[in-house]
Amino acid sequence: LPKYLNNVHGFDISSAGIIGALPYICMFLCIVVQGNLSDRLLEKKIMSRTAVRRVFNSIGTILPAIVLPFITVLGCNKDGVVALICISVGFCGFVFSGYNTPNHGDLSPRFSGALFGITNTVGTIPVNAPQVLLLITGDNSSSVDAWSPVWYISMAINLFGSICYMLTASGNLQPWDKGPMLLKDQWEFEKKLFCFKEVEDDREEILDSGEENPYFE
Repeated sequence: LPKYLNNVHGFDISSAGIIGALPYICMFLCIVVQGNLSDRLLEKKIMSRTAVRRVFNSIGTILPAIVLPFITVLGCNKDGVVALICISVGFCGFVFSGYNTPNHGDLSPRFSGALFGITNTVGTIPVNAPQVLLLITGDNSSSVDAWSPVWYISMAINLFGSICYMLTASGNLQPWDKGPMLLKDQWEFEKKLFCFKEVEDDREEILDSGEENPYFE
């Protein structure tokens, strides 16, 4: 972002860095608002957990995707471009009630760390973005038109990810979370830790009855 502001709109490095931080300040504010909103929707049972995850993730991916192409339309309008970038990055904060951290805990409290590790590893793929950006813009990185493909590619990636998540995402505890039979004390600890009082589970009955674990024969 600072590179775009510096090369295309002529911001110096110091001001580009400050302005480049504005979108993430907007994201922080959005995270605070959407976090409270999603909690309220769940507490009041206005929406199911799966619906909340899908809707909030869609807001955090589709709206930014729609905004991105207009950066090219505004051309050299510095204030307008900065405003659009702030809106786009700000609304990305909604994904923190979508696919991000909470959804891993929804699916599997026991394996949420492993799930987050997998998704976070995939999320590091954009580390090669600077090299890809150089290939796209070439030596003409100061041109508005040279950056157009960057915004359209970003839009396409956002929309593709949003559609995939909308069609497949779940906020329900998965059967494979049960895993091997837990010691009773450990199971009690995990229930208190994750506050999953509403989740029905037959592991306690199995432990009390002394039956063999049906999940692992």
